[in-house]
Amino acid sequence: MNDNKPTIWDNYPGIKSALSTLQEVIRPFGEAKDKIESIYNVLLAAAHSYQEWIDSTFGSVQQFHEKILEVGKKVFWFTEIIQTIEKLGDAQLVYWEHLSPELIEKIPIASNTDAVLQDIFERDEYRAVYKTADICVNHPVLGDNKQTLEQAIIAMRNDHFNLASVGIIAAIDGALSSATNDTSIKIFARSQKLLEKLSTEDAFNETELALTILFITFDKTMKLFSANIPFDQNEPATINRNWIMHGRSSRKRTMLDCAKLIHFLYGILLLSDLPNSI
Repeated sequence: MNDNKPTIWDNYPGIKSALSTLQEVIRPFGEAKDKIESIYNVLLAAAHSYQEWIDSTFGSVQQFHEKILEVGKKVFWFTEIIQTIEKLGDAQLVYWEHLSPELIEKIPIASNTDAVLQDIFERDEYRAVYKTADICVNHPVLGDNKQTLEQAIIAMRNDHFNLASVGIIAAIDGALSSATNDTSIKIFARSQKLLEKLSTEDAFNETELALTILFITFDKTMKLFSANIPFDQNEPATINRNWIMHGRSSRKRTMLDCAKLIHFLYGILLLSDLPNSI
């Protein structure tokens, strides 16, 4: 085969030279595009791995969530509060306390759950959030991420919410990485007991109800937080770990976002501290 076969451009040496120069100029851009695609594929693979890891550790929370909706749909006292719990989860607020009359009254009918939550937090001047953050800082599971969280809280107090959110998510990643198979086993054991009791239509005691709220809101928050949404799509309106930590988010973070992340971190710590019985 003759690689030196003449082309039409041989009759126009000036154009041929220009084309050759253009090829040299654009070659780096082609190489850069290849590198960007390679980096993107690595990030995509990492996101998939992150999701698989989450599913393997906290899959029992998801199973509990699905089953309790089925078991509890005919239990009157449970159907009265489930909409509130579900909407808190949709808003990515991990919750573990008694549902106040205000929450039960306002959340199910709210067109904007965040507006209700922001009003409640602001009336308290976010004191409960900062108190929860301080508890997280001193938890042993945090390990080497203690200083990162401390600095994130300082950023939060100074209204640097974008910076604070990155620091809190780093602490969340660290706490999640400390979760062991024992955590998964304890979650499964607790959830089975709750399902068994609900099937008898007996009302939960305060601890059982708090644990149910924690499981459901944690499951929904985790799904939205770790959702693998490609970077060539529109940025999700939710707090998405991959978009934030890979520098793809253009959203301006708020104090409410940071409050949700602190609640999420504390939820992880609560699950890691589950006792062997309830």
